[in-house]
Amino acid sequence: MLKLKLMALFCLLISSTASANPIGMPTGSTGGTYYPMGLDIAKLSAKNGVEVQVKNSLGSLDNIRRMASSENAGLSLVQSDVIEFLNSQPSRINNSVLKNLRLVFPLYNEEVHLLAKSGINSVADLANKRVAVGKIGSGTFVTSSNILNKLGINVIQLPDLSPKDAYQGLLLGKVDAVFFVGGKPISYINGLLEMKLDEALSKYAKDIHLVPLDDPRLYDSYAKASIAPDDYKSSDGTASLTTVDVPTVAVKAVMVSYNFAKDKNSSYHRFRCEQVDQINTIVRENLQTLRVGGSNGTQYHPKWADVDLDQPVDLAKSACIKGIGGDVDEAKEIACYLQTGSRCE
Repeated sequence: MLKLKLMALFCLLISSTASANPIGMPTGSTGGTYYPMGLDIAKLSAKNGVEVQVKNSLGSLDNIRRMASSENAGLSLVQSDVIEFLNSQPSRINNSVLKNLRLVFPLYNEEVHLLAKSGINSVADLANKRVAVGKIGSGTFVTSSNILNKLGINVIQLPDLSPKDAYQGLLLGKVDAVFFVGGKPISYINGLLEMKLDEALSKYAKDIHLVPLDDPRLYDSYAKASIAPDDYKSSDGTASLTTVDVPTVAVKAVMVSYNFAKDKNSSYHRFRCEQVDQINTIVRENLQTLRVGGSNGTQYHPKWADVDLDQPVDLAKSACIKGIGGDVDEAKEIACYLQTGSRCE
């Protein structure tokens, strides 16, 4: 009896500690895909005793930098090409950020959405036009800048607009085109389609269309993708964003964590490490429920249907996840062999 009481007390203490120390997860704007998928992960995790504090953010680059700060930001969702961008811009800060970044699991491909009004039918037509390229700090900013640089197209960049302000500017004629990177469907675009059904406002949305991104020069960095008619339809099914498949490109969305496994002597790092492992297990064990959109009244984002947790990603996996070996300190291992004739314990 005493043993059972002690075990119950221990479980209560563990639960209380987890609840008092949620792991922070910057995601993206509330109208994008990362934020609602982060909420899905948090809902599932809470049911299994792990509290995740989902935070909105400017986007992938902002997320990675916040993970390297003193903020409670141990997990994040980011675009894989932002990691490539940091690797291509070597600096003391970037090297430090990347050194402590670890993969938890890959998610899905995120489509690049390029929307414009009439008169812009190809990416070449963007030359000298006013283009919302994503707010500085976002993954969209990195991707759109990379695409424009690869294709040698000069535009009037509008980098200070939030996604909502960018789409509003497009509707009101203050912006000629908008880049947005996110897993379809994007709620901002769904809202635009519903506007087509509003008699007073439909005139603002009627000419907005997708611009194809199918230049072969993009395929060394991005995967081929497309946006189909069924991807974006109004709630009554009468309005759609496109009537044909529009080619585009995509980047991988991945969940990353801080490298908590690097300091096993720290009780804080061990605790966070356990949370990372638990979240990985929770998502993997409930992936089918996520893919079908939920059960028992709980709804999950439709992009979960495209998730592949085992696709290859060029990033070291978190050693917090059970079954994954930790980073090897080779100098320390050499010293152990010289002193004891075997590996470090």
